[in-house]
Amino acid sequence: MAIGCPLEPVRGKLTEEHAVVNASDRAHSIEEHLAHPDIAGAIDRFVVRPTG
Repeated sequence: MAIGCPLEPVRGKLTEEHAVVNASDRAHSIEEHLAHPDIAGAIDRFVVRPTG
């Protein structure tokens, strides 16, 4: 995950890329960024959960 878009022209094809607009007073808030449904969903798909 990185804050700054677009990344594909610099880093090549990514698994997923989502632009998120935070409120201007929280433009760089990682908490808001991670709470965005598209971002949270993308991260959730890669979380390894214990089985059993």
